[in-house]
Amino acid sequence: MKKQQLNIFYTLDENFVIPFTVSMISLIENNKDIDLNIRVIHSLKNDKVLKEINEYVFNRYGFQLNLQYFSTDQFGKLPTSSFISKASYTRLLISDIVPENIFSGLYLDCDTVVTGSIRELADPGLFMDNEYCLLAAEDLNGKENVERFAELGVKTQFYFNTGVLMINIERWRIENAGEKLLQTAFKYLDKLKWHDQDILNIFFAGKSGVLNRKFNCITKKKIEKKPAIIHYSGASKPWHYIDNGPYKSEYKKYFKLTPFKDVKTEEIGAAKVYRKYLELFKSKIGVESFSDTFNSFFK
Repeated sequence: MKKQQLNIFYTLDENFVIPFTVSMISLIENNKDIDLNIRVIHSLKNDKVLKEINEYVFNRYGFQLNLQYFSTDQFGKLPTSSFISKASYTRLLISDIVPENIFSGLYLDCDTVVTGSIRELADPGLFMDNEYCLLAAEDLNGKENVERFAELGVKTQFYFNTGVLMINIERWRIENAGEKLLQTAFKYLDKLKWHDQDILNIFFAGKSGVLNRKFNCITKKKIEKKPAIIHYSGASKPWHYIDNGPYKSEYKKYFKLTPFKDVKTEEIGAAKVYRKYLELFKSKIGVESFSDTFNSFFK
């Protein structure tokens, strides 16, 4: 029986090469029954490391990644943070960047790990009625952001997380989304709290459908049934020593399958050891801040 096909999109810069590799390996390992077309849209002027990763994937799994360079210079005025780089804005132009014979696909942030099957997302009828521009899971702070948008004059009842997006590329092209998303970015430049995520939510308000949360699980504790895709959203990532997230072991599991498995990615000193176990202790006893707890005794 012929495998179902699914286009996969990643965007990255030099800061996320290793996390991307972990995510991509986890995707392949758990979805060998799907014909994956993995397109890596990157801003690395020296792509030697990506070519080496491509060779590793070919030798291990028998297929190649599609590497595509795209300059992020045009995003220079858009805000960034310690965990959101200019490369994140590349997804805004994804319908203009990918070849014209690609009509849909799954976008994955580099800080994701795929732990199960995503076969149902390869269903060719997913966007058959062309109703939605994308499918996404509701953000954990969805209601708060809906209220914030109302103050900006943006009406929506659904604020989604953009770490995992099932994208209707064909509809994006009809909407001329690439150009209009950039216009939206600069229009709301000083009002963007969550950067490119805000931009996508503003432009696609009322044009997005709901993606099952199992495909974009953001959680501080383990859930009963392991999700298909874990998203390590926020500043603390599983490759940071001080991170104590519940699914850190899943990241480490697939990291060991990458060509970087013997690479030391972080210097660990006494301060980091202290912070790691202090945070772990606070989570065990249910305390957010020792100072807040101390001050409460004297109110």
